[in-house]
Amino acid sequence: MRYHGMMRADDPAALAPSYPGRPDRLALKRLHRASQGSGMRGRSLVVRARRGSAAPSGPRPIVPSDL
Repeated sequence: MRYHGMMRADDPAALAPSYPGRPDRLALKRLHRASQGSGMRGRSLVVRARRGSAAPSGPRPIVPSDL
């Protein structure tokens, strides 16, 4: 299996019916985990909020979740 870019959380569930075996499902989990790391190319997502003329909040990292 090969996936280009970063897999969304619901992509493995959409692919699961095509790969019903346990080894295939484990491979989908590994692929999802690998795409989370390589899709960002070593970077991380950070969110900052700002309301009106107030100063922006401190950066909050978004950590990718495992399946």
